[in-house]
Amino acid sequence: IATGKPTSVNEIYDTLAQLTGYKPEIVRAPKRPGDIYMAYFDCSKAERILGWKPQVTFEEGVKATVDFFRK
Repeated sequence: IATGKPTSVNEIYDTLAQLTGYKPEIVRAPKRPGDIYMAYFDCSKAERILGWKPQVTFEEGVKATVDFFRK
């Protein structure tokens, strides 16, 4: 669901690039309405209602996701 910790767009890009070996060119552009700098998803409601807590780091979760889609 989430880690409960903020993650920058650059961290997401770097993690995916490292795990996939694919590093497309970054094209910088002026900020647009709705663009995000940090992705932060609060998982406290899932913990409160479901008893769910994150058990892996962001990097571990992304690696598991990449591995799943490679199969």
